Amino acid sequence: MYRHRNAEATRTRGWHGLYWARRNGAGDYEIRSVPTSLGEPSVDGGIMPGEGFERFYERVNPEEHLPPGV
Repeated sequence: MYRHRNAEATRTRGWHGLYWARRNGAGDYEIRSVPTSLGEPSVDGGIMPGEGFERFYERVNPEEHLPPGV
């Protein structure tokens, strides 16, 4: 799980800035959104170049950001 480095400072109300991401063979990241509440679907976010992704996102511990049981 990754979180946007400036999620707290954005003007988007209620946005947690969380994404599931995995690195592909080309070194880029395949990303999916993390739903803001239970029952919402995860949405494909596409592919982001590795360098840009690593500049704007940091790896986080899911237990610190998701509700218990998710």
